[in-house]
Amino acid sequence: MPRLALPPKKKKSAKTPTAPETADEYLAIGVELEGAAEKWRAGDAQKSFRFFVRAIANYDEGLRRFPQDFDLCYNRARIQYSISQYPALRTQFAGSYVELLEQALQSHRYAQRLDPANSDVLFNTAQVLSSLAEATHEASGTQGHSNAIKLIDEAIALFQQCLSQQEMQYQEGLAQAAAFTADEDGGVLLSGPPSANDDQVSSKAPGPAEEWASVVEPVTTQSLLDTACALLDALALSCTFLRPATVQTTSAILATANTITNEKIPRYLQDIDFISHKDVWLSGVHFRRAYLEASYRASLIDAQSYEENLAAVYADTMSGPSGVEQSASYLTSYADAMIALNGAFADMDIAPLTRWKSLTKALEYMTTATKAPDAENVPELHVGRGDIELLRVMLSSARGLPDTLTNDKVKATLLKNAATYYSGAVTVARSSIMLSRAPVVSIAMVKEAVVKDMMGQGIEPLRTLVKSGVSGDVMIECVNDMADESLISEELRQQILSQ
Repeated sequence: MPRLALPPKKKKSAKTPTAPETADEYLAIGVELEGAAEKWRAGDAQKSFRFFVRAIANYDEGLRRFPQDFDLCYNRARIQYSISQYPALRTQFAGSYVELLEQALQSHRYAQRLDPANSDVLFNTAQVLSSLAEATHEASGTQGHSNAIKLIDEAIALFQQCLSQQEMQYQEGLAQAAAFTADEDGGVLLSGPPSANDDQVSSKAPGPAEEWASVVEPVTTQSLLDTACALLDALALSCTFLRPATVQTTSAILATANTITNEKIPRYLQDIDFISHKDVWLSGVHFRRAYLEASYRASLIDAQSYEENLAAVYADTMSGPSGVEQSASYLTSYADAMIALNGAFADMDIAPLTRWKSLTKALEYMTTATKAPDAENVPELHVGRGDIELLRVMLSSARGLPDTLTNDKVKATLLKNAATYYSGAVTVARSSIMLSRAPVVSIAMVKEAVVKDMMGQGIEPLRTLVKSGVSGDVMIECVNDMADESLISEELRQQILSQ
């Protein structure tokens, strides 16, 4: 998932008007509706979504009357993208995920036209483009691939523009701070002695003719790091689109990434906490992982080099913050890298034993991640464990594996494990109010039912799910995703969908 969009341009008001007449009044209503939506997001996605829809409708109405108001446009665009990034909210949207992202992109382009140099808009637009590129790339056909490349290229360019803008603003802030310090050291007071009320906040409500002021956050080293990491993430995503890749394309991407990791990020790493340092380090790891896979798929390196260099990337924990190797994000990233290696070798139909070992290691890391103190997405991790077992079931029929890994007893054990992990995901999710209605519950239930079908129980578990209220569309989408991700065979997909 991309990094979350930057916060809204909020304004303060003592009272929210009921019949808006000015752009500020529309903004006040929108901010209040957003607050209500945020309040309900964890516990009631439907109610939260309704408040967000009302906020968007309010901003739409305000923009029809005040089409040049940047804050109305910015907040509308930000809400639309935020909805797309929360699955529980996204499922409330009548259209597809791509349609929601396209809507958000249109709103961000509007905001960009109103203020082309605004770094917040540049960042958020690039985020939307990255998400849309990833979603578009998943669509079949050459056209989807071509569009994804155009979208991610634009996202990279906007992140670079945003970073340049932020660096300039950061330097300006330092210069202003230095000038202010100099004035304090040698200047004279122009406004007389301080009043006893100078530190008090006025409780007087703004009058009808008063205007609010937008809250403009200063650019900090953390802001610079966030953009640099988002740029690295976009470059990593670009690597996954390079099929076939060439020396020229991979070299150009690597040069940009090296500038970020070797020149810019070391300058930004000042007084940041462990979590931020960990995220920065992992962004670099994710890029190198994606770059290695792209290089291997383009035959620029051989299988042994890919495997050895990938292991070296994750072994180099000394360059990261202390203890990073024990964090859930590191463990899940390493597991994902092993799964990606399995997929790359599977496409070439080579090294079945190496693939088996990589999946075994992936399961080990994913299991450890579920117990890590900082693990936040435990249900998804359990689903990931089930997926790995299904990948091993599919691999167990490959030529070149020893008989001890291909017999029916091993397959039965793997299927039983997968069913247990999917069931565990449902149990953990339902134990949390925040996750009890999350899409992960339906996904895990469908996958468990599919596994039961593979274990010989037939289609009945899936039919029972539909009768219990699980959407048929969700089931079909999940089964298709399982086949696309090589968790089940094409034959099983067609068998399930035909009944």
